[in-house]
Amino acid sequence: MLYHILLLSQETNDTARSREHQRGIHGGQRNRNEKMSSENTREANQEVGAIFSKYSEVLRERAAVDASQLGELEDILTEARSLKSLLNEKKEHLRRSLALISDKLQG
Repeated sequence: MLYHILLLSQETNDTARSREHQRGIHGGQRNRNEKMSSENTREANQEVGAIFSKYSEVLRERAAVDASQLGELEDILTEARSLKSLLNEKKEHLRRSLALISDKLQG
């Protein structure tokens, strides 16, 4: 009976040591996983930061192009209004000239 108790005690100690060993392995693995996860998160954050930087750069460039195109459109609109005014003046001048010719022909 004493032999069985000693044997059972030895098995219990062996099982406890085995569990501690497994915890050490899993704990080390957990630490490696945490380090890898932390490193992956840091790398992902850097990539996201780089993407946002590139995106903001593209937006700034696009805004500069839009502003330039807007300036060109405003210049074209100003020129079109100037031409319209000039054509209206010529039209009025032609109308007066034709009225004068018509008066001379009738008179």
